[in-house]
Amino acid sequence: MSAAPGAVRLAVAPIAWRNDDIEEISELYSVADCLRESVEAGYVGTEAGRSYPRDPAQLKELLDAAGIVMASGWWSGMLRTGTVEDEIARIDAELRLYEGVGADIMFYGEIDGSVQAASEPLSRRP
Repeated sequence: MSAAPGAVRLAVAPIAWRNDDIEEISELYSVADCLRESVEAGYVGTEAGRSYPRDPAQLKELLDAAGIVMASGWWSGMLRTGTVEDEIARIDAELRLYEGVGADIMFYGEIDGSVQAASEPLSRRP
């Protein structure tokens, strides 16, 4: 994602097209459509998405075909009940994917124990 110094470049998260939290919604849009429409909307980059290919070469080919780069990715951390060593082992393949497509930013969010994906009614959640 090289640009002139001081130039603003915008990337978008695929969750705007394909809800990574609710699989039924994400099936309404293909990854190719998501990337194409992101470019049409003026974005030059995308965040990684759950439905993106996990092989760096395949993902790079898809990104190149759409004319967009992978700017970053999200990682759902589990340190609250795990160990640092376990988390490093879990995150390794994701980091290799980012490296393989030239993305150098990862957003790390601790989600262990979060309630947004719980299937129980809101009235019974903490």
